[in-house]
Amino acid sequence: MGETNLHHLLRNLSPVLLPDAYFFISLPKVSHELLALQPFAIIQETEGTTLVVNEQSLEALKENNHIQQISAPYRAIKLSVHSSLEAVGLTAAVSSALAKESIAANIIAGFYHDYCFVPALKANEAIQILEKLQQQPKDKLT
Repeated sequence: MGETNLHHLLRNLSPVLLPDAYFFISLPKVSHELLALQPFAIIQETEGTTLVVNEQSLEALKENNHIQQISAPYRAIKLSVHSSLEAVGLTAAVSSALAKESIAANIIAGFYHDYCFVPALKANEAIQILEKLQQQPKDKLT
């Protein structure tokens, strides 16, 4: 079972910058062949299917599919703390800290961890901001 206490979550945030660049792409629909590319995430929307893929998968998709849109490159920051899906405030605290520095944050929750996608050029700055957030005194965290 994951952690729900916001103070504990932020104290143990332990952000880790994943090595790959990721792209959010939009396709008219997803097929079984696309699953072989092992996308980071698949989000089915009324307008189409959004995939979050690394650059290698993006290149394969460009050759074989009708991509509607491709984002700029993003980097994923894994929040290493084991957060519960029932935790309240973690996403808000992380996105607020980054927003104060004008860094976009697209957060995806997994069963064990949250992943924060930030513009690739801002990734190192985002890590520093999240490390500072982790070190803030308890009374400044919420």
